[in-house]
Amino acid sequence: MTGCQSCDEFLMEYLLAREELKAARQQLAYATSLEEWEAARTRLARVEAYKQDATQELALHCAQTGCEPPDVGAPTVEPMTH
Repeated sequence: MTGCQSCDEFLMEYLLAREELKAARQQLAYATSLEEWEAARTRLARVEAYKQDATQELALHCAQTGCEPPDVGAPTVEPMTH
């Protein structure tokens, strides 16, 4: 964790979005009908936007507060999936 509660929350949102993005890409890859493909493409677009928003919120918070931005390229924490 980063030591900043807000950064940790934004980082968790980012990690969750990244996991959701993986699932959406997999859904698209395994679509077997036009309807499944369209639904998967819609989901993928929505999740990509969500991940972008999470990334921007984290960057904005760190810029405003002077927090050290976490390395989102290789995070050391994994989201809990319980």
